[in-house]
Amino acid sequence: MAIQLNPSISEALTHFVAAKKTAKSVQQGHQELGRFVAWCGRERGVGDLSPSEVADYAQQIGLGGQDSAHRLHPVKAFLTYWKDQGWINNGLASHLRVPRTRRNTPAKTSARRGDVNGNNGTHLSQEGYDRLVAQLDDLKGERVGVVEEIKRAMADKDFRENAPLDAAKDHQGIIESRIRDLEASINSAQILKSQPAKVARSRVGAKVTLKDVTSGRVIAYTLVDVREADASTGRISTKSPVGLALPSDILEVGLGGRIAFANRGLITFQIKAQNVFEAGAVGLVIYNNVSGPFRGVLADQPEFPVISLSLADGEAVQDLLVDSEIEASIKLTLENLPFQNVIAQKPGASDAVVVLGGHFDSVPGLSGANDNASGTAVLLAIAELLADVDLPYTLRIVPFGSEELGLLGSRFYVQELSSAELENTKLMLNFDALSTGSGVAIFGDGVFTDLINEKGSEVGVDVRVSRGMRGGTSDFAVFREAGVPFVMFFGDDASRIHTELDTVEFVQPEMLGGAAAAAAALLQSPEFAELIENR
Repeated sequence: MAIQLNPSISEALTHFVAAKKTAKSVQQGHQELGRFVAWCGRERGVGDLSPSEVADYAQQIGLGGQDSAHRLHPVKAFLTYWKDQGWINNGLASHLRVPRTRRNTPAKTSARRGDVNGNNGTHLSQEGYDRLVAQLDDLKGERVGVVEEIKRAMADKDFRENAPLDAAKDHQGIIESRIRDLEASINSAQILKSQPAKVARSRVGAKVTLKDVTSGRVIAYTLVDVREADASTGRISTKSPVGLALPSDILEVGLGGRIAFANRGLITFQIKAQNVFEAGAVGLVIYNNVSGPFRGVLADQPEFPVISLSLADGEAVQDLLVDSEIEASIKLTLENLPFQNVIAQKPGASDAVVVLGGHFDSVPGLSGANDNASGTAVLLAIAELLADVDLPYTLRIVPFGSEELGLLGSRFYVQELSSAELENTKLMLNFDALSTGSGVAIFGDGVFTDLINEKGSEVGVDVRVSRGMRGGTSDFAVFREAGVPFVMFFGDDASRIHTELDTVEFVQPEMLGGAAAAAAALLQSPEFAELIENR
């Protein structure tokens, strides 16, 4: 059935329930989804919902105590489904976060922050202040409608299984809570007419320009209070992952002689390290943004030590920093260990070379089923599929070593190519972390990604063309630097990589088979051979 481009939230719920009808967890979450839909407004288009509204909903659910995170799970799955269907481009689900409660006593907190009355105060732009006032007016008007919802629901005298009544009452409670919250924020708001002289984190009003290293697209954002945040209009929160370890996050007095401390986010570790190094830091500690162990990777070793911490350890350090500065030392032991690439070649009729790559190493101490046993498995599958196929070009399959240590294997491979060999390398297909997610995803040279999408459809594989990965890189980056066109095959769920959960039970075999089948169909197609010949 065809679905309109921007369906209503209620229509989206119908499609979601139908698609997930066999999932027990979804069935159990129907009531939570009903609350969310009622809160948003059933007739609103899914594309009209802003990140700030989603964050507000999570904030209100967070008032419900320890069970709040569990209650948000079905809503997060619902929002993820929107993105997978192409109804929205932004990741609304990432804004469903229950705020962490500090372990400080109320008296201590009020004495350290805010005014003499213990008010924290909200730093807002004039535009943001006016927006909150308008939201408050809208909510007060919405009160009347909620009362009518309750009256209609109460017309059904059976209150034992009256889901509409429960949803309406929940809606009323959320509205009243939002009204109280907005009134408190407005009453304590400090409207910023100029930027503060010194801040320890991103400042409200700061301008941030980001460049997509894959597409070259430049995006400008303004850092605002979390209540003003709306990425669709160019406003991102000072507390968002993208606003960590940017120049605007660093003390104006610099980090001379200090160890920098930053949260993992959308900014690559390499950029974080470079920014704090330029500010005078002598080391960098990055802590995870999800639970579990954390082992980060840098493309190039910076001129100072960089270490990673788990979320729990990072938050413990963060709590210590609230009260005072702490002293720390970093001991880093470097070892030179051998590594190797494995190169298999299938000669063709011409000197043109197509490289298929994917690293076979993993982070020490972890299984690495997705990152990157999955890519290695796909390389082996493609080799088997094309073993007896005559190709008009040379096919070179290269499982790279030491990708996790900074793309060392692929960098060595490219550096060892002569000028002629590099010129004859027409394309690099990279396979990395592609066994979990909603399906096979690709990004890279548009001519080839379009053809892969077409050939994948011909063999029954739905290949989704993406803009790129978030906060990571792989061996394709070395070929891109050398001027070689590339296509990256991956899965859109990277939540378990570099964690103890990256194990074989989470591998989705159909994604591995789909990636291998789509790549093999591409490599055998006359259209592809023509593209390679003309490069």
